Amino acid sequence: MRERLADHPWIGPLKPTAQRAAHVTTPLRFFAREAMHRTVVGEYRLRRAPAVPVVLRHRTRDLETFDQIFLQRAVKPPPVVEQRLLDLGRPPRVLDLGANIGSSAGWFAAEYPGAIVTCVEPDPANLAVLERAASIASPTWPVLAGAASNADGELRFHFTNDSTSRASAGDDGFAVRAIDAIGLAIDEAFDVLKIDIEGGEWALLADSRLADLPAVAIALEFHGHLCPAGATPREAAASALESAGYVVHEVAHVDGAPAEEGSVWAVRPAPDS
Repeated sequence: MRERLADHPWIGPLKPTAQRAAHVTTPLRFFAREAMHRTVVGEYRLRRAPAVPVVLRHRTRDLETFDQIFLQRAVKPPPVVEQRLLDLGRPPRVLDLGANIGSSAGWFAAEYPGAIVTCVEPDPANLAVLERAASIASPTWPVLAGAASNADGELRFHFTNDSTSRASAGDDGFAVRAIDAIGLAIDEAFDVLKIDIEGGEWALLADSRLADLPAVAIALEFHGHLCPAGATPREAAASALESAGYVVHEVAHVDGAPAEEGSVWAVRPAPDS
């Protein structure tokens, strides 16, 4: 009977909404807002970590991001990385480059209570949602408005008001503040870098200072956009990380992601290994 109900043309499409709603403390409110078929901003708390906020725009690609982070657990590190973070003996300091609406920040905050998560995001629409979430997080997530790059200055950017805003390959697009993310990561001694910046990662990976990062772990989503010629995105990303002294660990391909995109975790070997 349950299987027949799930296949019903009216009930079947509601199943993903119910699965998402189960991850927040107010599932009926979440479900009702999604069912209204309107783009309304919802503010929630994670069921497994009620101090952690989730803010998203219903009926947008924010729901895909929610699925990737909280249902598919796309940011969850492999065991070797988890052990390195446990070995810190304290909550990690996380630099979230391409923070979008704060879903990854929320995952880190829930997984590592007390973690300090600093968010970098250039898209004004995403930034408004992110800042709303950051303001009610405990501890509060510092937010920097700008695009992660390998130098301070200015970048040309294309905004899509979802998870696919990205740096321009030329002189078109809007001018945004560029933030030297490598310098920031070194100066502030972040333990973890999460990098999902839609092609902007290649400037960071080509920077010679990558080897000087104090971060014990990097969560990288790589993209075909702006990837150097001569190698696949996965090969280029792994080569840069390994040259900087990291060991690369594969992450399962996220459902719905283009073939040229993927994720890896990179970890510095423990000092006694």
